Amino acid sequence: MSFTSIVLVFSCKNATERAAEKMIEKSIKKSSGEDVDVDLKNQKTVVESEEGRFEVDGSVKSWPKDIPATIPEFKYGNVTGVTTNETAEARGWTIIFEDVTGNATDKYNTELKGKGFETQTVSMGGAGGTIAAEKENLVVAVMAAEGGATVSVQIKAQ
Repeated sequence: MSFTSIVLVFSCKNATERAAEKMIEKSIKKSSGEDVDVDLKNQKTVVESEEGRFEVDGSVKSWPKDIPATIPEFKYGNVTGVTTNETAEARGWTIIFEDVTGNATDKYNTELKGKGFETQTVSMGGAGGTIAAEKENLVVAVMAAEGGATVSVQIKAQ
């Protein structure tokens, strides 16, 4: 591929990204009345507004390193994507898993309790079930079923 071809490919991609960003910004403004700044790059989408920052990153395939160590890592599946958000009220992560192993919610519930979390659970057998856990300003929610799971972590502002 020649230099000119490479420049054209990247120029088209950048123009397409900018057009998509503007379309999303207009759509959000129309539906919410709020001005936002959208940035789409390399499997990552960032939306910034007066209320905070929301980021979806499809390239992340591991437990986020910036989640406090007080929260045990969910090790019962493979990470397929991570969403982060920051507002004045809280900072949070949503981690999506596939290939979740059997009894994952029971095992993770035990780990959360071992770290001092108060938990409420609903078990549906196998890997399925939900957990709602709290400790001080930390909230963890887990929903698992049929080989998949979503773990949501929130740190409430103090």
